[in-house]
Amino acid sequence: MKDPAFEFESAGTVADQLLTLNYHYRSLADHVAAERMTAFIANLQLARNELDYGVWAYRPKASPSTSQKFAYVIFVVGMFFAIPTAIATVFMLFDGWRSKQKVRQRSTATLLLTGLSLLWAPAMIFALCALGLLTALLGSGAMSIAKDAASVIALLVMFFGSYWIWHAIWRNRWLRWAQARATEPQKIAALAKRYRLPFQLPLAPLMPAQIAWLAWLPQLCLVALFIAIAHFLGFRDALTAGLIAYYVVGTAMEWLAQGSQRLAIRMVKKGRFAEAIPKFQASYDFLSRNAWIDRWRAITLLSVSRSCLRELALVNIAFCLLQLGKEQEAIAYYTQALFEFPKNTVAAAELARLSDAHGVVR
Repeated sequence: MKDPAFEFESAGTVADQLLTLNYHYRSLADHVAAERMTAFIANLQLARNELDYGVWAYRPKASPSTSQKFAYVIFVVGMFFAIPTAIATVFMLFDGWRSKQKVRQRSTATLLLTGLSLLWAPAMIFALCALGLLTALLGSGAMSIAKDAASVIALLVMFFGSYWIWHAIWRNRWLRWAQARATEPQKIAALAKRYRLPFQLPLAPLMPAQIAWLAWLPQLCLVALFIAIAHFLGFRDALTAGLIAYYVVGTAMEWLAQGSQRLAIRMVKKGRFAEAIPKFQASYDFLSRNAWIDRWRAITLLSVSRSCLRELALVNIAFCLLQLGKEQEAIAYYTQALFEFPKNTVAAAELARLSDAHGVVR
């Protein structure tokens, strides 16, 4: 940079990771004429701009490791299974919308392929995505099984829990859709059973456990308490440790208080109604003796059920008795449930139905 009033030079060198900046300024005049002041100021600003500098480190992009390449392949394969799932979902929803006026029969192959795409393809998607993510994290060193076992478990629970929710949403919906459109219902049921698809709709539902939304408040407080305890104990991932502790404690408490009722529900799903009744009765008797457990179930059982567990037990016993053809005994239990819990709509509806069907006095 040269000006009648000064000259300026700048240079930089790098040697052995040492950056050297050299600046040279020399004044050529002791004053600047008024008519040159604008040009002088502009040149002086250019010289000042030369004083700024920046340092960039050039690092060549590292090629992906073998584990990362393997993870990419797994992700691509997993996304491939998303194509039939999306097609089957759209096809079934569109067919259901178009068949509101008239149901169109479908071939057995179409129904079976739709079921496999809806229920088995997502299983491959979630499994491959979980495997790919774990491979990428373990291969990059961002996670290790020895140090982050809780995070690995939480990741697997998240993926397989998501698949369980998907399966629960679509299994009965697909089965009802397939049964309504099957030209050979027995054949589609046999093939569905062979390929591990739902082949039989559940029996008439037991009394559903409705959710009390306010009960989520103590649940959130308990989760926060578990996380705080995990943090106090020095867990590296306090959030994951707290959530796992909440789940384990809640499951253990629920099994201690409702183990008989859970076993009974499993028996009902298998059609073993006579064996389920004593289990439901045992649950009712236990909770009657320890009514405080049922009353404060949001804390004692970490439950968000709006209905009392004793109420559920009575209605479920009545349901099992109906399946065994013992209507009079079922009416007695429905009556007891309605007497103890006047807002029980299931018991009221069943008593009204039985009264209309058999002339039983309400």
